[in-house]
This record gives sequence, structure tokens and C-alpha cells, in this order.
Amino acid sequence: MIQIAICDDRKEDIQKLKDYVGWFSGEHPDIPLKAEVFISPYDLLEAISSRGGYDLYLLDVIMPRLSGIDIARKIRERGETAEILFLTTSREYAVEAFGVKASGYLIKPVKKADFENEVLSCINHLAPKDNPAILLKTKEGIRKVHIQEIAMIESFNHSRVCTLADGTTVETPATLSSLYEQLRKGSQKGE
Repeated sequence: MIQIAICDDRKEDIQKLKDYVGWFSGEHPDIPLKAEVFISPYDLLEAISSRGGYDLYLLDVIMPRLSGIDIARKIRERGETAEILFLTTSREYAVEAFGVKASGYLIKPVKKADFENEVLSCINHLAPKDNPAILLKTKEGIRKVHIQEIAMIESFNHSRVCTLADGTTVETPATLSSLYEQLRKGSQKGE
């Protein structure tokens, strides 16, 4: 199941995207999508912190107080490799989008064919069967880490440090046995 977060301050735009998600799932029953919607960027950030992030984000660029670009930066600061599509009326934010490794844009009003093409492209990059993930509890909240990213896990005092392939580390209070079990189950899903 591909987890999607939609964040837009316009209810009409959210409803249209929810309808497209339902239509997409009907057209592509082999690629089940589950969408959660957020009108407030702060509610989205709280959900990410408590549940561990999503596979795909559809973020309105222009929102009061916190832009889609700002949200994307916070997602990337967490180390998430999720796909990000921006929702906008123009492409003037291309440079900022490049800086947060966005997958692309959906120009409003979003057309069904554009939605399908962009979401399929993102799903192909995600390849969840080939890249299973585990959820790690951290001081910042829950973080999704793809198993292929983990280079090493070490135990120090009362915490475990997962060193990732890019050299960054994720510290978690999880026990080695619980990490082993998550890795084992995650590896089996990828088979």
C-alpha cells in the first residue's frame, strides 16, 4: 500500500485529489493507494512526527504561514527519501523544488491524466517491494528507514545507532532484538 499525504489549504483542491486517488486505485488495482489529507501544514508535520512519514507527498506550494517548500525541507531534514510532488498554479518555484529533491509538479487545476502520470512515475521510483523499510523511534519522532540504507547497527549504553549508507546516523532506544525482528520481517516483505 502506497501511503500518500495531501496538504492543501483549499478544500476543493483536496476533494479533487481524493477523487483522483480513488479513481487511480480503481484503474490500477495492483497499486493500492491510501491518502490522508491535511488542510494545515502543521497538522501534517505533527502526523509525520507521530506516525513516521509517507511514501508520497502532494504539497500545495502556497499556503498561509508555511509553504509546501518549507514542509518539503522539513521532510528532507528528517532524512526521508519520500517522493514529493508540488501543487501549484505556476512553475516559478522550480529552483526551490530542485533543492528539496522534488519529483515534480502538478499544475492546478490538476488534470486526471497528469495526476496519473506523475503518481505512476513516483511509484516507480519508490519500488516498495524492492526496498522495504522499518520504522525507528527517535527523539524527533518516528522515522521510516529503508533497509537497504542501513550499513550498520551498533549498541551504546541504552540506545542503538543505525549508520546509513550516506554516513548519517539515526539513534533509537529500540532493543537489538526488536530491530532484528523488524529487519527480518521487512526483508521477508521484499522477497
